[in-house]
Amino acid sequence: MYLDYKKNQFDKFGRPEVPNLLLQTKDRRTIGIIPNAINLTIDVKFSEPSEISFDLPSSSDGIPTPFYDQVVGHKIIRTENYGVFQLMKPSIKGDGLEEIKSVTGYSIEKELEGKKFFLEEGTFNFWNPADPDDTVLGRALEVCPGWSVGYVAPSLIGRYRTFDQYDDYVLTFLYNNAMETYRCVVVFDPYKLTISAYDADDEVSTLPIYLGFDNLVEELSVDELTDELVTAMNPTGADDLDIRAVNPIGTNWIYDISYFIENGDIEPELAAKWKEWQKSVLNRQEYYKGLVGMQASATARLLTEQAKLTDLNGEKDDLTNQQSVTVQALALEVTDNGKKEQQAKLDEINASLDKKKTEIKAQESVIAEIKDELDADKEGSYPAQIKAINEELKLTNVFTAEEYATLQHYFIEQDLSDETFVASDVDAAISGNTTVLKDSKLSISNSKLARVDFSEVNKTMYTIAEGKVTLTTASELTADIIRGTLECKPDNTCMLSLYCGTIKVGDKTNPSGLITISGQFSNLVTDVHDVVDQEVTTREGTSLSFTLPDASCYMTTNVSDYQKYSVQMELYDHAVETLSEVATPTYEFSVDSGNFIFA
Repeated sequence: MYLDYKKNQFDKFGRPEVPNLLLQTKDRRTIGIIPNAINLTIDVKFSEPSEISFDLPSSSDGIPTPFYDQVVGHKIIRTENYGVFQLMKPSIKGDGLEEIKSVTGYSIEKELEGKKFFLEEGTFNFWNPADPDDTVLGRALEVCPGWSVGYVAPSLIGRYRTFDQYDDYVLTFLYNNAMETYRCVVVFDPYKLTISAYDADDEVSTLPIYLGFDNLVEELSVDELTDELVTAMNPTGADDLDIRAVNPIGTNWIYDISYFIENGDIEPELAAKWKEWQKSVLNRQEYYKGLVGMQASATARLLTEQAKLTDLNGEKDDLTNQQSVTVQALALEVTDNGKKEQQAKLDEINASLDKKKTEIKAQESVIAEIKDELDADKEGSYPAQIKAINEELKLTNVFTAEEYATLQHYFIEQDLSDETFVASDVDAAISGNTTVLKDSKLSISNSKLARVDFSEVNKTMYTIAEGKVTLTTASELTADIIRGTLECKPDNTCMLSLYCGTIKVGDKTNPSGLITISGQFSNLVTDVHDVVDQEVTTREGTSLSFTLPDASCYMTTNVSDYQKYSVQMELYDHAVETLSEVATPTYEFSVDSGNFIFA
């Protein structure tokens, strides 16, 4: 619950004024102010429902307490500056002469606990103010009457996550599933009835308050939460989804033993070797990510080229039918001029048919080359290169048996299971639309880009996460990017694969799909620049654009391997962030003090 403490009222001695308790119905009709409340306590919480409690005698000095009988469950208590609460389960104690009602209430968002919320399996944007309907927050608001959107961190706009089917209460979803999955903090304003969301990774301004035994602290205890320390994490999603395919070390484990190294528990020589290994992983990270991206892109390209082959075979079948009809017409023709005309027509069809067969043979060669790129048994294929990096970085190949046995003492293992990471079953069916692009322009903005140069194969790869893509054609295409790759070659050909959320083409909208563009490109402009972190240099940026003089665009709503790659990368990034938070000890503070808010 969000409160503005600047609005609190104080008496002449600097003590906070006791707030009036205004009793209301659920539709906010005022009943009146409740007098005589004693033992008033308000427990304000930031990311879960706050609480209010008080005792209410049935009478005072022999005079019945006004509205006493109306202080029951599901009534509303409104305070001027301390929040709005829904009453739950009041209890009454009496001795035959007098009775006291003990009242507990929860901040007003608690009423959303009674609103059912359904989310089908799929990939959803957290929020898009321009098109809120198919976003998680927009869908939630549909079952939250009277509530609206407040502040949403810019980084959460366009952040996609994949969910298995959800069918529960909206408050549970917002306070648990949404916060965990999108790494955000959801905050309710009880007065404006707004729902705000802050990025959990954003830096926030703080007001330092010194608490010591010489001012407000009466007693202080600090407990180290030793049992919560984790240094090795095994992440999984729904239906046994894991990170093996996108993890440079080739396993489903990620590690962080920095706490034990910094603490001096590990011998300096072994600690130095671990740091070098960790640096190697970081150095290979973007290259490996690009390599896996190219493999995923190749699977998307295979789908595109197979779709082209299907179209070519369809055109060949049409020509074959025309050939049969013309041969029959020629056989039935009795005049010399008629036979000459039919023969000329047949010659034209035969020439077109021969040309089409040549095109089909060339297209089959293209498909065969892509299949070779994806063949694990082929030297230099993407799977073979990926396996080579896995072997290079494998712990048991880097460290001796004795060193690895020592390290295992410091691997505190924990599973990270999150069913919201879902990759749908792969649909290999060829179903989509191919569009020829002439002198089109494509731009990507507000994205997370990383450039990787593959000098061995003379390619440049851009990995793409989040942001928006705009393709200017006869009908402008815009889409929210979930994840993608751009593969560029020196001959000015490119291959762009984008797994997207909401896709708009003209006045038509699809909730998600795969966009694949291949062909000639020119005038590539990007803001990608060198970024140095932990002695590792990466090339990162937020935008790029280029023109497409001659290319083709294939779009399908079918789920492909590329979608699975996207979700695996999301799970990997989520696991790395989670492990960084739990790989150092956490502490629980208990402080008995004066009220520092009002002091």
